[in-house]
Amino acid sequence: MKFVSAVQNITLPLTVSTWLWFAALFGLFGGYALWLGHKAETSQNSELQYLRHENNELIAQNRLLEERVQKLQDSCEQPAAGSANNGSGVADAAIDPQRSFVYIVKTGDTIWDIATLYDVEVKALMRWNNLGPKSRIFPGDQLMIMLEE
Repeated sequence: MKFVSAVQNITLPLTVSTWLWFAALFGLFGGYALWLGHKAETSQNSELQYLRHENNELIAQNRLLEERVQKLQDSCEQPAAGSANNGSGVADAAIDPQRSFVYIVKTGDTIWDIATLYDVEVKALMRWNNLGPKSRIFPGDQLMIMLEE
């Protein structure tokens, strides 16, 4: 009871108590604003990472479709250019000198490691996947790899 009566006996001028309330409210709302800003930034970063991943998947799918279109165009043009017949009535089949596939990046992979693993040049791997010198790869990214036979 002595503590309560001691607190009740404290008197502050009106201007001092007003400034104290103002400082308390400023601190409260300022902290809330900082928290909201951090939350928004974290949300944007995760959304950006998701969109990068989705973009990389679409790029890989686009490359595969472009290769298929090119192969179809080549196969349509080939019989007209030279319908060579080996005497058996069957035209010689075109042999694709390269084979390509999509590699999914794992944790700890680097462009250098992947190029070494498949015995391809780092520059070629970067060119096939539209990567620049400062590009980064993340687990789950899809990289196009072309192997010569």
